[in-house]
Amino acid sequence: MENRLSLVQLEATVLGSVLARPKNAGAVMAVSAPEDFTDVWRAVFEAMRELHFAGEPIDRVTLLHRLGDDYGEVLREVLKWAVEEPTTYCRMLREERTLEEVRTAALELNTCETLESATEAAQRIADTLAGRQLMKKVTAQDAAMAFVDRVGKPREWITWGMDGLDHPSTHTTFGDFVVIGGRPSAGKSMLAAQLANTLAKRYRVAFFNLETEEEDLTDRNIARESGVPLDAIMNGNLTEGQNRRVLAAAEKYYSLRFDAFAAAGSTVEKIEAEVLAGRYQIVFVDYLQLLRGHGSGRSSQYEKITEISMALHTMARRRHCVVVALAQLNREADGGQRSKGEKPTPPSMASFKDSGQIEADADLAMILYLEDPRKQESRRILKVAKNKRGRRADTILLEFDGATQRFTEEFPEYRPRPKPNKKPGAEYKPEELPL
Repeated sequence: MENRLSLVQLEATVLGSVLARPKNAGAVMAVSAPEDFTDVWRAVFEAMRELHFAGEPIDRVTLLHRLGDDYGEVLREVLKWAVEEPTTYCRMLREERTLEEVRTAALELNTCETLESATEAAQRIADTLAGRQLMKKVTAQDAAMAFVDRVGKPREWITWGMDGLDHPSTHTTFGDFVVIGGRPSAGKSMLAAQLANTLAKRYRVAFFNLETEEEDLTDRNIARESGVPLDAIMNGNLTEGQNRRVLAAAEKYYSLRFDAFAAAGSTVEKIEAEVLAGRYQIVFVDYLQLLRGHGSGRSSQYEKITEISMALHTMARRRHCVVVALAQLNREADGGQRSKGEKPTPPSMASFKDSGQIEADADLAMILYLEDPRKQESRRILKVAKNKRGRRADTILLEFDGATQRFTEEFPEYRPRPKPNKKPGAEYKPEELPL
């Protein structure tokens, strides 16, 4: 009962502030919605909103004209709660209303008798939390003051563990949407796993796997960490020395802040619910085209992938995390048939399969492909095809050891390897930059 009275008081405070000072209407309409109010309070808010957007005055006469004389007592009541600046109360009201809706949905979840109905109830909770987020407004004055506070302080950049990705031209930070594209033969899943394990030493990492079994992913990660061939691990055919190495690697793996999810058939909303619950900072999705969309069966693949790409981009912004989505490239990205001696055409942003929206949404887009698509054992090239903060078309040359599932950067003799332990944001001499 006490909580209910608190909501009533907040509703009256917001409405009274507009009625007492109509100039507050713009600020209130920007952060409030009809669903924040109940019963007669909602009717008053909707009448105020109609008057505001129609450019008409908001006062007792115009409101009673729309609502009827029966609302005279309601308007007198809200005036008692008026404050000069209502924005804070608008946010408090929205938070309380959201909490009430979540509690109601949680009670419904508690009475579910089937897993399907429980999943639907849980999804409604996630949708409520996601859908009730307010748009953040930053004035020029706020932005200028914040800038002055951070002058001389470096931003927090993600450290990938590869010199070619950590140098200044590929800066990545929280809220970014990163895409790694590649054909099935390129090894993008293993590259993603290697990056995820490196990041998990510092950040909370979630790896949503829509294709590979959890045991396979773990075996490959242990092979890379230990240097023991994957075949030996999977077949259990280990020497005494190899056995010691894999157990030592498992001990290191145990210390990582890394959670893998068997996510076959998942939607972006389900992933976001897990991200919110686990407070993950880095989120890998392997891979984008396998996620389920919300469209009907009549929706085209293009429409589905467009929706999914936009949802992943929004999730990165809303949850202030880095989302790294793997994506398939078109078959043409293999280079096609070429005459003898002619170099294949490298894939580009246009090679992403099913939707051009991926290109539009990505803050950083990388493409992994074979240096020679006719030879599976050839080196890999990781090309920065889009970079919101720096130059693109940077390439990183990678040697892939299939036995241990490990990628290693290669640096030509005429370009020295960058000095180790360079922090993101640190200045590099021209000769230190990788290709």
